[in-house]
Amino acid sequence: MDLLISLIIWLLGFWTGMRWQAIRIAQRMVEDPSRIRAALREIEQLQREEDSAGSETVRVESVHGQIYVYVDSTDEFLAQGSTLEEVLDRISKRFPNRKFQGLIAAEQASKMAIK
Repeated sequence: MDLLISLIIWLLGFWTGMRWQAIRIAQRMVEDPSRIRAALREIEQLQREEDSAGSETVRVESVHGQIYVYVDSTDEFLAQGSTLEEVLDRISKRFPNRKFQGLIAAEQASKMAIK
């Protein structure tokens, strides 16, 4: 019986503490939203760093209607194709355990019909 009463008291205390903390967080969000924005920016930065960790930067070129992709640091050839989707599909099949990232310059994107 004592164990049951102790368990009920503990559960009530736990529930009350959770509710009190939720109310405090909501009040802080209303009073000073800049802290929340700063925390969200920090989370986004950490996610970007995590996404780029272990990935290799690629270089994308378009020559005579064909798209060529190379690892930027080593000039290793990855794939070629007539569309970006085709190239990405070939890279994922050829290198299933490697991660790549890259940017395509605006003039290259227009040549490849990428919006």
